[in-house]
Amino acid sequence: MRSRRIGRRALALACVGLVPLACAAPRSVTDDGATMDAPLPDRSSPLRIAYGDDPVQFGDLYLPDAAGAADVLPVVVLIHGGFWRNRYALDLMVPLADDLVGRGYAAWNIEYRRVGDDGGGWPGTLTDVAAAIDRLATIAPEHGLDLTRVAIVGHSAG
Repeated sequence: MRSRRIGRRALALACVGLVPLACAAPRSVTDDGATMDAPLPDRSSPLRIAYGDDPVQFGDLYLPDAAGAADVLPVVVLIHGGFWRNRYALDLMVPLADDLVGRGYAAWNIEYRRVGDDGGGWPGTLTDVAAAIDRLATIAPEHGLDLTRVAIVGHSAG
C-alpha cells in the first residue's frame, strides 16, 4: 500500500513540474537576434463537448483562432476547485483558459459531478475527471491536439 501512495505523490509532483514548461509563453526572435513574447492570437469561443450522459459531464475546449489545419496544439487540462461543491463550476478557470489560448495552447476546461449532484462525491467526482481527460483521445484528431504535450492544472480541490 505504501508504494501506491508514493506513486501517486510522484505523479502529482510530476504534473506540477510540467506546468511551467508546458505553459511557458511562445517566444519569437527579432531580426537583430533579440527574443520577445510572440503576439497573442485571437481567441475563439469554447466548444462544449460531452464526455458522459449527465448534464454536467462536459468540457469546454478552447482553441486559438489563429491555429491552422496543420497546427498541432499542446493541451492544458483545467480542473476547477470549489470544495467539490455544486455551487462552484468551471467558470472559475475561464480567465486561465483565455490566457492559455491567447498564448497558443489548447485548454480543456472540464466540468464534473460534485457533492450535491446525483453521482457526485466519492468516487463519481474522480471518475468524471478521469473520463473527461480520457475524452481527449477521441477529440484530439479533429481539433489538432498534441497528446504528447499535455499538462494538468488544478485549482484548490481540483
